[in-house]
Amino acid sequence: MSLTRHVVFSASRPLPSSSRSAALAFLHNHLAMIDTNPLVVDRRPIPPPPPHSHHAGTQWYAITDKLLGGLTTVAYTCSMQNTPSGLRTYCRAPLGVRIAALWTLHGHHALSLREHVHLQCNALLAPFVKRTLLHSHATLVDLLAHHTTPK
Repeated sequence: MSLTRHVVFSASRPLPSSSRSAALAFLHNHLAMIDTNPLVVDRRPIPPPPPHSHHAGTQWYAITDKLLGGLTTVAYTCSMQNTPSGLRTYCRAPLGVRIAALWTLHGHHALSLREHVHLQCNALLAPFVKRTLLHSHATLVDLLAHHTTPK
Protein backbone atom coordinates (compact mmCIF):
# COMPACT_ATOMS: atom_id res chain seq x y z
CA MET A 1 0.00 0.00 0.00
CA SER A 2 1.41 3.35 -1.05
CA LEU A 3 1.21 6.35 1.22
CA THR A 4 1.47 8.66 -1.78
CA ARG A 5 -1.75 10.45 -2.56
CA HIS A 6 -2.74 12.23 -5.75
CA VAL A 7 -5.19 15.08 -5.24
CA VAL A 8 -6.69 17.12 -8.08
CA PHE A 9 -8.65 20.27 -7.36
CA SER A 10 -9.57 23.59 -8.91
CA ALA A 11 -10.40 27.03 -7.61
CA SER A 12 -11.99 29.76 -9.69
CA ARG A 13 -12.24 33.37 -8.55
CA PRO A 14 -13.62 36.48 -10.23
CA LEU A 15 -11.29 39.37 -11.02
CA PRO A 16 -13.44 42.46 -10.57
CA SER A 17 -12.82 45.42 -12.86
CA SER A 18 -9.55 44.02 -14.15
CA SER A 19 -8.46 44.27 -17.73
CA ARG A 20 -7.48 40.97 -19.32
CA SER A 21 -4.15 42.35 -20.55
CA ALA A 22 -3.22 43.68 -17.09
CA ALA A 23 -4.15 40.39 -15.42
CA LEU A 24 -2.20 38.38 -18.01
CA ALA A 25 0.82 40.67 -17.64
CA PHE A 26 0.72 40.11 -13.88
CA LEU A 27 0.55 36.31 -14.30
CA HIS A 28 3.52 36.50 -16.69
CA ASN A 29 5.53 38.55 -14.17
CA HIS A 30 7.00 35.61 -12.27
CA LEU A 31 8.63 37.67 -9.53
CA ALA A 32 5.38 39.53 -8.85
CA MET A 33 3.48 36.23 -8.67
CA ILE A 34 6.02 34.80 -6.24
CA ASP A 35 6.24 37.96 -4.12
CA THR A 36 2.45 38.31 -3.92
CA ASN A 37 2.15 34.89 -2.26
CA PRO A 38 1.77 35.73 1.45
CA LEU A 39 3.82 32.70 2.54
CA VAL A 40 6.98 33.55 0.57
CA VAL A 41 9.87 34.95 2.60
CA ASP A 42 12.68 34.45 0.07
CA ARG A 43 13.16 33.69 -3.62
CA ARG A 44 15.96 33.64 -6.15
CA PRO A 45 16.35 32.46 -9.74
CA ILE A 46 18.23 29.19 -10.20
CA PRO A 47 19.55 27.39 -13.30
CA PRO A 48 17.08 25.10 -15.09
CA PRO A 49 17.52 21.33 -14.99
CA PRO A 50 19.43 19.55 -17.78
CA PRO A 51 18.07 20.08 -21.32
CA HIS A 52 16.62 16.56 -21.55
CA SER A 53 14.16 17.35 -18.75
CA HIS A 54 10.57 18.11 -19.76
CA HIS A 55 10.85 21.24 -17.60
CA ALA A 56 13.75 22.66 -19.60
CA GLY A 57 13.06 26.02 -21.18
CA THR A 58 11.17 27.29 -18.16
CA GLN A 59 12.36 29.76 -15.52
CA TRP A 60 13.26 28.11 -12.22
CA TYR A 61 13.30 29.61 -8.72
CA ALA A 62 14.37 28.54 -5.24
CA ILE A 63 11.62 29.71 -2.91
CA THR A 64 11.24 29.68 0.88
CA ASP A 65 7.81 29.82 2.53
CA LYS A 66 6.94 30.42 6.16
CA LEU A 67 4.47 27.90 7.54
CA LEU A 68 2.49 27.34 10.71
CA GLY A 69 2.24 31.03 11.54
CA GLY A 70 5.95 31.59 10.97
CA LEU A 71 7.10 28.80 13.30
CA THR A 72 8.93 27.01 10.49
CA THR A 73 10.01 27.44 6.89
CA VAL A 74 10.16 25.15 3.88
CA ALA A 75 12.48 25.61 0.90
CA TYR A 76 11.50 24.26 -2.51
CA THR A 77 12.07 24.74 -6.23
CA CYS A 78 9.47 25.91 -8.70
CA SER A 79 9.37 26.31 -12.47
CA MET A 80 7.19 28.91 -14.15
CA GLN A 81 6.18 28.92 -17.80
CA ASN A 82 3.95 31.50 -19.45
CA THR A 83 0.99 30.23 -21.48
CA PRO A 84 -1.19 32.24 -23.90
CA SER A 85 -3.95 32.46 -21.28
CA GLY A 86 -2.00 32.30 -18.02
CA LEU A 87 0.80 30.49 -16.25
CA ARG A 88 1.95 26.90 -15.66
CA THR A 89 3.91 26.11 -12.49
CA TYR A 90 5.60 23.01 -11.15
CA CYS A 91 6.96 22.89 -7.60
CA ARG A 92 9.12 20.27 -5.88
CA ALA A 93 9.21 20.44 -2.09
CA PRO A 94 10.69 18.21 0.62
CA LEU A 95 8.97 14.98 1.69
CA GLY A 96 7.99 14.17 -1.89
CA VAL A 97 5.54 17.05 -2.31
CA ARG A 98 4.96 17.81 -6.01
CA ILE A 99 2.53 20.48 -7.18
CA ALA A 100 1.65 21.13 -10.82
CA ALA A 101 -0.71 24.05 -11.38
CA LEU A 102 -2.23 25.76 -14.37
CA TRP A 103 -3.50 29.32 -13.86
CA THR A 104 -5.92 30.31 -16.64
CA LEU A 105 -7.78 33.55 -17.34
CA HIS A 106 -11.37 33.14 -18.54
CA GLY A 107 -13.65 35.77 -20.06
CA HIS A 108 -12.95 39.21 -21.46
CA HIS A 109 -15.21 41.68 -19.63
CA ALA A 110 -16.19 39.58 -16.61
CA LEU A 111 -12.82 37.99 -15.90
CA SER A 112 -12.16 35.00 -13.69
CA LEU A 113 -8.96 33.21 -12.80
CA ARG A 114 -9.01 29.43 -12.53
CA GLU A 115 -6.24 27.48 -10.85
CA HIS A 116 -6.21 23.76 -11.62
CA VAL A 117 -3.87 21.82 -9.31
CA HIS A 118 -2.39 18.32 -9.34
CA LEU A 119 -0.92 17.63 -5.90
CA GLN A 120 1.19 14.56 -5.13
CA CYS A 121 2.40 13.95 -1.60
CA ASN A 122 2.19 11.70 1.44
CA ALA A 123 -1.45 10.95 2.30
CA LEU A 124 -0.97 12.37 5.80
CA LEU A 125 0.34 15.69 4.41
CA ALA A 126 -2.26 16.09 1.64
CA PRO A 127 -4.99 17.85 3.69
CA PHE A 128 -2.49 20.33 5.15
CA VAL A 129 -0.83 21.08 1.80
CA LYS A 130 -4.18 21.51 0.01
CA ARG A 131 -5.58 23.78 2.76
CA THR A 132 -2.38 25.87 2.80
CA LEU A 133 -2.41 26.24 -1.01
CA LEU A 134 -6.08 27.22 -1.14
CA HIS A 135 -5.66 29.82 1.61
CA SER A 136 -2.43 31.41 0.35
CA HIS A 137 -3.53 31.42 -3.29
CA ALA A 138 -6.89 33.02 -2.41
CA THR A 139 -4.91 35.86 -0.82
CA LEU A 140 -2.60 35.97 -3.86
CA VAL A 141 -5.60 36.31 -6.21
CA ASP A 142 -7.10 39.08 -4.03
CA LEU A 143 -3.80 40.97 -4.27
CA LEU A 144 -3.56 40.29 -8.01
CA ALA A 145 -7.05 41.77 -8.43
CA HIS A 146 -6.00 44.82 -6.40
CA HIS A 147 -2.81 45.35 -8.45
CA THR A 148 -4.59 45.00 -11.80
CA THR A 149 -7.72 47.04 -11.05
CA PRO A 150 -7.69 50.32 -12.99
CA LYS A 151 -7.17 53.27 -10.66
